[in-house]
Amino acid sequence: MVPGPHMQQPAALPSRDIWTAARRGDVDLLRVLIEEEKNDINQGDEDGSTPLHWAAYFDRLEAITYLLQRGANIDALNEKEAQTPLHWACIGKSLPSMLLLIKEGADITKSDKRGYDCLVHACQYGNVLMAHNLIVKQGLSVAHRDTEGHTPLHWAAYQNHESVARLLISLGADVRSVDDEGLTPMHWASLKGHFQMVQFLILNGGDVHAVDSDGYTPLDLAKQKNMKNTVSLLKYSQGYTSQSEARNWRTWFLMPWLLVPLLFFIIDTLPFLATVAVLAAIFIFIRRLISYMWLGKDTNNPFFMSVMAAAYALSTWVYFIKIFPVTNEYGMLTMFFVGVNFMWASLFLYLVRSDPGFLKLDEAGVEKIYNKLSLGAKKIPQLCPTCMIARPIRSKHCRSCNRCVARMDHHCAWLNNCVGVNNHQPFMVLLTLVILLHWIFAFFCVQLLGSLDGAPSIWAVHSAIHFYYSQEAMLLMLMLFHLFNALWEMYVFYQQWTLIFDNVTANEYLNGTKYPYFRDRENRFRNPFDKGWKGNLKDFLHPTLDYTDLFEAPDTHDSA
Repeated sequence: MVPGPHMQQPAALPSRDIWTAARRGDVDLLRVLIEEEKNDINQGDEDGSTPLHWAAYFDRLEAITYLLQRGANIDALNEKEAQTPLHWACIGKSLPSMLLLIKEGADITKSDKRGYDCLVHACQYGNVLMAHNLIVKQGLSVAHRDTEGHTPLHWAAYQNHESVARLLISLGADVRSVDDEGLTPMHWASLKGHFQMVQFLILNGGDVHAVDSDGYTPLDLAKQKNMKNTVSLLKYSQGYTSQSEARNWRTWFLMPWLLVPLLFFIIDTLPFLATVAVLAAIFIFIRRLISYMWLGKDTNNPFFMSVMAAAYALSTWVYFIKIFPVTNEYGMLTMFFVGVNFMWASLFLYLVRSDPGFLKLDEAGVEKIYNKLSLGAKKIPQLCPTCMIARPIRSKHCRSCNRCVARMDHHCAWLNNCVGVNNHQPFMVLLTLVILLHWIFAFFCVQLLGSLDGAPSIWAVHSAIHFYYSQEAMLLMLMLFHLFNALWEMYVFYQQWTLIFDNVTANEYLNGTKYPYFRDRENRFRNPFDKGWKGNLKDFLHPTLDYTDLFEAPDTHDSA
């Protein structure tokens, strides 16, 4: 097996010298060291890196400007890796420094001794906006190869930078390109066990059957490294084609409607223990299909939405056939139940088709980012490589919907839609209604089962289950189904309101460490949106910020 690609970062420096001054952006000290003490402005440290290298790496724009004015060599090569200050700006993800150096005439075509140009370095470290600028604005090629034949896409796959990979493929990168060892980007992603990257490459035309110069496929490499999830994914994707995805969508949508009659037949004909065993087997089988055979599980998948609709249809049929005729003594509750059903069904259909806060696709979106840079913006908006727009904070690109959503909370598989700034409130109403429906339906089931001749007490669980199953199997199973879902959805309800009162989205709660606006200058957690529980509730009901155009977190917030 070939060794992993090499990546180099600058080493540490002593506390006081010309390189430390450049690293810290201390222009006054640089003036003393260069103009008064006559230090060589192009002097290299122990690795041959000049002060300009260090200023570029740490994005010290004033220091860069001063050094260039004093005659610093803009294309100086360090001794260890033959890298220029421009390379170091890319390694340090210092986009403003990169743009400044290019504006001042840095040679963008240079590669270091390993053949890495600026684009390769940007892709190695996952900077999407930098990679976009280098390709679209500066004209670097997505097909560039280093000394071992790796393309920028190989690097994005190896380092698991999916956003960069999306950008590269959208700009023409060959997903099946091979390096000098015959390895494709999918080989490298499989070798590292990057499950989502492998999935992404498959969905975008990667070849799971590709063989390297040693005769190994991506599956072989994943097996060698014992990457179990990736191995399973590659096994089940052997016959995948882009045409199969549309076919799979229809299959997953129709499957629950076919399963409902099957489950009805099984419950109505088999003994209790046999039914439990068969249902468990079906559950495991479906879960396995969802986990591996549906390669587009991070794309639009209607299975769970269809499960919800089919279960509702079955419950409605059982209610009107078995329950409604014998619930005369619960007239008010029946009217309330029917009314809640109507509201729930209407709201469910609305939310399935609702706009959760999709950000507008703007052809000039990337230019807006560059305009902010030119105006000296301290915080650079993120670029979505799929939507090609500046992504506001608190937003997220949803792989399932394939759109960026403002104040994204989560993607709800049961709705096959996102929950965001525009539909979070009605989602909470829907959650309340469905919890009520579950409990009322379960109550009716208990009353009907308890009225059967010879029925034991429902608290005598073992004998009661066998008796009820022998008399009304479908009703019993539906009661258990609704009780389980009521408890689960109450937990979701509690979690949602807890986050709402803290003014944190579910996405932020799960991925908070990824978002710098939740950290202060000392890297301690802070929530810049927290206004106290009363203020947070008001903000949830009537947002005071325009989350479609919010690129910086508020510095202060009101207390409740």
